[in-house]
Amino acid sequence: NAWGTRFGALVYGVLFALILYRYARVQVDRNSAMLAAAIALLLPYFFLGSGFLATPDAPLAPAWAMALLFFYRALVNGEHRAWYGVGLAMGIGMLSKYTIALLAPAALLFMLLDSKARRYFLRKEPYFAVGIAALVFSPVIYWNLTNGWASFVFQARDRFEAAPHFFLDLMLVNILAVATPLPLLAVPYLFAAGSVRKGDSLHSPFAFRARLFIGAFLLLPLSVFAWNALENRPRVNWTGPLWISVLPMLAWLMVNADKIRWRWSAWLLKRGAVPLLYALLIVYAASLHLISLGLPGTPFPKNAARLVGWPEVSRNILAIREQLAEDVDRVVVVGMDKYFIASKLSYYGTPNFLGVEDGLRVTGRHLVGESSLMFAYWNQAKEFRGETAIMLARAKHDLSDERVGIYFDDLSPEIITFPVYKDDFGLPKETIRDFYYRIGFGYRPHAELSVAQAPSGGFH
Repeated sequence: NAWGTRFGALVYGVLFALILYRYARVQVDRNSAMLAAAIALLLPYFFLGSGFLATPDAPLAPAWAMALLFFYRALVNGEHRAWYGVGLAMGIGMLSKYTIALLAPAALLFMLLDSKARRYFLRKEPYFAVGIAALVFSPVIYWNLTNGWASFVFQARDRFEAAPHFFLDLMLVNILAVATPLPLLAVPYLFAAGSVRKGDSLHSPFAFRARLFIGAFLLLPLSVFAWNALENRPRVNWTGPLWISVLPMLAWLMVNADKIRWRWSAWLLKRGAVPLLYALLIVYAASLHLISLGLPGTPFPKNAARLVGWPEVSRNILAIREQLAEDVDRVVVVGMDKYFIASKLSYYGTPNFLGVEDGLRVTGRHLVGESSLMFAYWNQAKEFRGETAIMLARAKHDLSDERVGIYFDDLSPEIITFPVYKDDFGLPKETIRDFYYRIGFGYRPHAELSVAQAPSGGFH
């Protein structure tokens, strides 16, 4: 059920807070470490990505924090056995998202720049760490080996097939969206030999090697994303975990704002940080209330409409299937976008959600010559030869005769729409999105089309 699916994200969020606290404790005092964990839970990326939404970022965040903890203990504190924790954390992180691999060149950079850490080039522990990470990650390696390196190719090449454009400004906007300006206030102190005002007795825990570590593990991955943004559109969540490395320093600066150098920065940390965190709480509360119950006099946000209403959509599709003629034997539902519709219907179209013995059979738009990512691996088009397809789309033109007609012996004459409503608990219903569907009879896979019928754009 929905609670069971999202329970994992809650567990990952708790683990993230605990591990981040341990990472902060190797650098700062207890109060600052507690504040660092609290800040992390309130920043948008971690509030949504590692404690609320069921996405790969949920397990990535604790794995990233765990890797930083053991990297710091190994490289800065000289704890040789911490490398084994590095290997475990990197392996778990790679099972979540490949982004964590950027920590490896960051560690290499630190080892090249730091004389004490360079000794690890001649020790066994880092190489054992690589072996441990590879062992934990081996199921993904095996799957790619037997499936044409599909996910590796997708992450390394397919994401960047669009025409190049300059998106560095968008990356900066994304950083402000997922991390707020707060972590950026700590970045200048990475380059300062002393972060405390002259004449003050306070001792900064961030000596040169600590600042070098934070800088390497923040700025090197950030530079990779900046380089990519020179030509390719960045995703809003990509830079989110990078800011974990700087959170202990940020928390320490906030706790000691009265004693740190650069009065402009001290003033912002003292006067702006806490109000910003309170404002985030209010924004989260209002946003969740808006999505679930709505706010008086406020229209439902269109960009959030695709997140809700899927049980209703699945029931509508079930009703459409039941209305088909008795001689229609096997019916498949085709999501007519890259993967989102098919994924939602695969989940909410199961017997548990629909309350029927036979749930929906769902697949992607690769049946009509377009990319549908994983569905093309799970369901070969030839498996559906001769079947009836209920094609569901969010745009009417996706169901036009020119678009899908060649793949079926016959099509329903009309493209039909149905609305999805927001549950207003007794108040008048409000339409939040329109869906379009069309039925195709006698499916013909791409391989069986004649040369004259084949799509001119090629088959993906």
